[in-house]
Amino acid sequence: ALSMRLSLPATQVIPGVGGAPLVALTEGRISEVTYWQCVLERTHWPITAQELSAGVRHIFRQPMPGMPELVLSLRRHRLVLFSDQAREWWEDIAETHAFLRVFEQRFLSFAMGQTKRHVGTFQRVLAELGGVPHNCIFIDDLQWNVERAEGVGIRSHRFTSTAALMAFLTQEGLWSPAAEAS
Repeated sequence: ALSMRLSLPATQVIPGVGGAPLVALTEGRISEVTYWQCVLERTHWPITAQELSAGVRHIFRQPMPGMPELVLSLRRHRLVLFSDQAREWWEDIAETHAFLRVFEQRFLSFAMGQTKRHVGTFQRVLAELGGVPHNCIFIDDLQWNVERAEGVGIRSHRFTSTAALMAFLTQEGLWSPAAEAS
């Protein structure tokens, strides 16, 4: 959406919103306002911080098709949310998506002061859960996060679509179409 608004390819937009300011935001060291100021100082995009903030919230308010139903159908399992997230964004997401309440625990980078960029974050979550890596499954849309999780012995799946996740969970014996119907 931001690429379209700026008439720039995603390959130019993604570096503009990433890097050290995004890490600082998701580690809770700077506010969203400061983050957008850093982005605009670096990129000189013809857009306001308010428009950027509204655009992100619009995207986060759109659930991935089929995910609310899938998550709710998995509630017989211990579900834990582990997300690199900004405090301000999380407050909006949590208010918008009631289905996220099914997660028994939440490990949010802004509250932890560290992101999934570090293997130690995975080790910290495992320790706090009292979990054994091979008894956990980690799902993430970023390949490097999947690789870090696998590096500490957690079975992992890179999220590419709800259908692919359903197939993976079925293969793991954790979900079936019949489970969703119930």
